[in-house]
Amino acid sequence: MDIQEFKERLRDIESMGYIPTLRKGDTGVGQTLEQHLGLTENNLSLPDIGDKVELKAFRKRTESMLTLFTKEPLSDYGRGRDRYLLNTFGYDTSEDDRILNLYTTISANTFNSQGFSLEVSEEGLFLIHADEDLNIYWPRELLKDVFEQKLPELVVVLADTKDSDFNETFHYNEAYYLRGFSFDGFMTNIVEGNIKVDLRMHMKVDDRVRNHGTAFRIVKSELYNCFDNKLRIL
Repeated sequence: MDIQEFKERLRDIESMGYIPTLRKGDTGVGQTLEQHLGLTENNLSLPDIGDKVELKAFRKRTESMLTLFTKEPLSDYGRGRDRYLLNTFGYDTSEDDRILNLYTTISANTFNSQGFSLEVSEEGLFLIHADEDLNIYWPRELLKDVFEQKLPELVVVLADTKDSDFNETFHYNEAYYLRGFSFDGFMTNIVEGNIKVDLRMHMKVDDRVRNHGTAFRIVKSELYNCFDNKLRIL
């Protein structure tokens, strides 16, 4: 569909008022919208505004978080980075198939309970520790490239909600088209604690390291600040 047809479908859905959810839980708001739009995948082909536009639907006034992307940092440790982190900062686990875990959420401007923090500079983003000198970082261009590859353009649709679980209903009544990655906005979100980084790795009993991907997560209501252009379309 083109953007004009998409806007018309959104207006039709808005005119329906509160719509019962088609799925219980956090993903219900997006899945219900996609079904009513007639979409089978979580992306749009809107030739008037881009070849592939990601569609996101959020409940209004939510403080829940969205995973923007996963990206491993660069370091002096090369392929041994995860093993170094686990051996230095990992904690014991009672799970039979693991000997060390390192699952931690990290913010800027404060050290978490495991001693990690994030430091922003003109060059990029650095992982730091209260007790150890680290050289683990994401260069500016690396973050820019991965964001633009994952989320080059977005349509965000917002919904008022009533009730919860299978009784939840949505009124989709606000939507924005976002484009143009703002590195300054992205970094400001990190400094303000709206974007956090999750380390998610463990070491198995046979000494193998498993990394589930280092995740960048954002408070959904602050997503707009990562883009230079915001156009209201509903």
